[in-house]
Amino acid sequence: MTVLLKQAFEKISELPETLQDEIAKELLADIEAEARWEKISEHVKKLVEEGRIMEARNILSTIPSGVSTALNNWQKALYEPKVKFEKFATGGESREDVLWLQNNSEMYKGKWIALKNGILYGSHESRIELRRSLKQAGKLAGTMFFRIEN
Repeated sequence: MTVLLKQAFEKISELPETLQDEIAKELLADIEAEARWEKISEHVKKLVEEGRIMEARNILSTIPSGVSTALNNWQKALYEPKVKFEKFATGGESREDVLWLQNNSEMYKGKWIALKNGILYGSHESRIELRRSLKQAGKLAGTMFFRIEN
């Protein structure tokens, strides 16, 4: 038993007997709940390590925020990125680009990416740097730029 638990049970013993059982039961229920959340967190970790991200997301989507720090961290880490279309390049829309974004965007959270006909031409934190490198490589024409949100 941890020192904190020992101290909690000592404090409970100082209370009137009518409250001791009720509070002890609540404390034990909280401890059991925390153990369950820890098991779920370990399972989510295992799924992520195996590359089963969608399964981990599905489990986390059923758990309310705030029940466990570890689960909150997993919920933030596995939050599905949102692709926001603001302005299209002069090359126009491309069905292949949209499909690429749907299938691959989670690997590029927080970055700018350059696509042309569903082919990734590059990625960078800075759109300016990405554009500069594509221009130097002669790959700028018809390329569309997208920012992948965190």
